[in-house]
Amino acid sequence: MIWKNGRYYLIGRSGKHDRIVHFRIDRMGLPDITDEPRIPALKDFRIEDISSKIFSMYDGPEETVRLRCVPELLDQVTDKFGEKIRVVKTAKNYLEILATVHLSPTFYGWLFQYAGEMTVVAPDYVCEQYAQRLENCLDDVLGTDDF
Repeated sequence: MIWKNGRYYLIGRSGKHDRIVHFRIDRMGLPDITDEPRIPALKDFRIEDISSKIFSMYDGPEETVRLRCVPELLDQVTDKFGEKIRVVKTAKNYLEILATVHLSPTFYGWLFQYAGEMTVVAPDYVCEQYAQRLENCLDDVLGTDDF
């Protein structure tokens, strides 16, 4: 079980999906007791990996991304990804970080909060997805007269 964003989640292996899944405790009903054999645990599973790769418990394809940020965000980055991340100082006084994440709307939302101070720089398709999400946000705001 893990506490994230004010909610408890049960983390377990799904036989149906054959992978680790996250169940919100407040959305679960009572369990059914069966005589079915238990699914064996995954080798090399570490709960620490879940909290450093998942954003607000939303799953998505796993990818190693390279982030560029201002040095003042190093504490926020290590809070999210842990102390064992690879950090390189660039020539223009930025930091570049390699991190393995699950690409989800909440990952991109996490990046948005640092707009102008952090961005994703690799791989290319993740940069393109991030740019498209930024454009969509601008279109939503600038394209309407509803305000």
